[in-house]
Parts: sequence; C-alpha cells; structure tokens
Amino acid sequence: MKIAAWLRVHLPRWVPYWVHPFLERLLVTLLIVFIWHYFVIREEPAPKKPAASKKKSPPAESFLNFNELDDLELKETVDDAKEEKKEGESDQEEESTGLPSKKDMMKASEDGAPPKLDNENDNDESREKSSQKKHEADRKTKKEKATSRSDTSQSNTSSSAQITRQESQAPPKFLSNTGEHPGLQALWYWCDTETSLFRDYNLGRTDGEPVIPPYKPQARRGKVQVKLQVTNATYSDVVVYWINYKGLEEQKGTIPYGHTWNQITWIDHPWVFRERETDKVLLHYIPYRVIPTTDAQPTVDPNDPSIGLQRFTIKPPGFGPWTCSIHDPVLPAMAKQVLTNQSDAIAWTLLHCQRMDYSGWNTLKKYLSKIVQQPEEVKYRQIRQANPNFFNNVWNTPARGLLLAVGFVEHEGFVELGTSQRLSRQRVQDISQLLFQVEFWHDYYGGNTGEQPLGADGYGRPGFGRAGAIGQRR
Repeated sequence: MKIAAWLRVHLPRWVPYWVHPFLERLLVTLLIVFIWHYFVIREEPAPKKPAASKKKSPPAESFLNFNELDDLELKETVDDAKEEKKEGESDQEEESTGLPSKKDMMKASEDGAPPKLDNENDNDESREKSSQKKHEADRKTKKEKATSRSDTSQSNTSSSAQITRQESQAPPKFLSNTGEHPGLQALWYWCDTETSLFRDYNLGRTDGEPVIPPYKPQARRGKVQVKLQVTNATYSDVVVYWINYKGLEEQKGTIPYGHTWNQITWIDHPWVFRERETDKVLLHYIPYRVIPTTDAQPTVDPNDPSIGLQRFTIKPPGFGPWTCSIHDPVLPAMAKQVLTNQSDAIAWTLLHCQRMDYSGWNTLKKYLSKIVQQPEEVKYRQIRQANPNFFNNVWNTPARGLLLAVGFVEHEGFVELGTSQRLSRQRVQDISQLLFQVEFWHDYYGGNTGEQPLGADGYGRPGFGRAGAIGQRR
C-alpha cells in the first residue's frame, strides 16, 4: 500500500491510474530479484589450485597383490623390448654408415684412444653377438626378479600352511607322566558296550529314580527264535512278564528261589522281571541279537542248534542303587563286578575274539612284538587311530579289549601306552605275557568251528539283515 501511495505522489499526472498496479508489481519483482541475487547467488571465490604434490613412492612389495605384480612384470618386459628395439635401430644405422657406435665413442673417450672403424677390426660380429647375449641376460634377470616377488609370497604362505599341517599331525604329549597302570575303567566301559550290542540289561533302582527302558516297550514281529534260561538267585520269588504288541505286561510265569525258568521267545521281544512281594522292577531285558557259539561257552539250544540260547542269573545287588545284579557267563552285563583283574579281562577278551571269529592276529602280534623288542621307542607305543591297518585289524575289533586290559588309553586321536620314557620292566612283562597268550590262542583256537544259530552273524534283529530276511542257518 505504501508503494501505491508513493506512485500516486511522484508519478506525473498524465500517467493513468490503471497503470499504477502494474508498476507496483514490477517494482516488487525487481526488489525480490535483487535480494535473491545479493544474499543467495553470490559468486563463490575460485578454488585454489592444489600445490604440486611430490611423487608418491610405489607401494612396498609386501602390499602388492598378484595382479599388480603381473602388471608390473608386463610393463617391464614391454619397456625392455622398446629399449632393445631403439638400441638395435641405432646400432644398425651406425653400422650402415660405417661409423663407430655411441658405445664405442663413449668407451674411446673414457680410455683416451680413438674409436675403431668397421674396416679396422674384423671382430665386430663377435661384439654384436656378445651384446645381444648381454641384453638377453639382462632381460632374463629382470623377469626373474619380477617373478621372484610372487614366488616368495606364495612360498611364504605355503610354508606356513605346511608348518601348521605338520603341527596338527604331530602326536600329542603322553597323557600320563607315571608308568603306573591306568586301571580297567576303559575296559569295563567297552565290555558294557559290547554286551549292549547283543542283549540289553536295564536294572531297577532303589533310590527312587524311574527306570526307563531303552526304547518303547512293545514286542515286534520276530523271525529269529531265542531260548531264555533265567535262574533266580535272589531271596524271593520273581514274577516274569512279557510286553505284548500293545505295550502291556502279560504274566508268563514265576521263578521260585533257586529255580531256572525256560522260555522260547523272539529277538527284540522285551521282558520284565519283578519281585513278588514288593512288585518292584528288578530287570528290563531285551534279546537284541544272537551271539555265535563256542565249545567252551555254548550259546545254542542242545535240542535244536539253529535256536540261540541266552542264559543269565538274577542275583542280589552288589553295589550302587540297583535292585539286583546280573551274572552272564557269555557277556559281562556288569563288567566291573566280573572282570576285577587283568588276567580275567584278557582271558574273557581272548574267548570273545574266538567267538567273533577274529582274523587280525598277525597284525596284533606285529604291534605287540615291536613294543617288546624296543620298549624305549615312543612311536611303537603311540599309534594313530586313523591308521587303516591298525583301525580295521585291531582297534575296531574285539582285540581292542586286549590293549585296554594291558593299559592302553585313548588320547587326542592316538592310542598310547605308558609315558614318553622307557617302559618299566613290569609293563614290558605284561606286554610279553599278552603276546605269548595271543600266539597260543592263534595257533590252537584260531578258527571258530561248529554250527551257529540263526542270527549269529550279528544281524539277528527281526526284519534286519540276512538272518531276519532269509531265515537260514549260517
């Protein structure tokens, strides 16, 4: 409004009033443009030119990757070729004119003697050959230097990897620092595992903990028959129950004290033995597989050799929170109670090797002989488990029990005996006695003869393996 009043006062009277609004808008627009140009679009000062920076030094060789090294090698070879081409052209021009070359001039100036022309010396061809050989030698040395950079880096990485690989494969230090026998704990654990492969004993408890069978207690359709002979050596009567196909207990009989109960059953059929007075669980039993027979400890039915025989005795509890103990003449159900010393452990393991038709006697004797002959050599007493010969013929066979019985232990992928020092006289005598027993058993009881029951090949579970599917004698 002030601008309009100002225009009415200062504009001439001959300017019509209808022009005043247009002039007012024009002035306002010019004012806005002036303010925008002054405060916003101001010319910024021209950027200063950066000072000439010094040439950066090339990166160190240790920080160059292989691609950069290849580029450097290619560049050096191209530069060498250009220089050689220029030198060759200059030499050819000088030779065509018959004048001495630049090199000869420089050499003559240094020596103080005039240069020689082509017609003054007949050995120019030899000089040219020598110069060419020199250029080739220089080019080879440059290439070797360029390639040596990558070779050194690769060799460093490969050498470090090789060192770490050797350290990882190096045998660890011995677990024990004393020459004492470690005991039979490892043997007992292994024997219990071997027993569980053929028959499953799950004892009841007295501390209130629930007794859980190894899997759902339910009988399955079996094809391999087994005869059970269970003797009651407790001070009360024992009631026998069979777990039917619905998972329910069916009473099959009672075993008075001092009597033996006989029953034909099938592989994988579970049984429960309870005390008659208190109805507490004494044992869950499952015949899992049929073990081969021997003359010393037969495992076949005398009336029908094709039927396997599994017999055991229920006895009062020995130790621990168990309601009873089991005595199995074929497989030590509780090895800690049966195999109490080294001699019993070796005797049972040798019989088990004969029963399972062990065939790696020669390999076992070689390992034991080396220990007896050189007891101070550590490499014969620290054997790698991944060694195929040792694993397949000794460690993954029933002969493992023999090594555990004399004191071998597992440690970080190795099987070791004693310490890093020389074996004591007693330990050497134990190995020597074991070697004698192994040779005796191999010579006189090496082969397992006789008719085996169905399922005695280790696949006696119903519906699994040869015995369950074919149903014929071995």
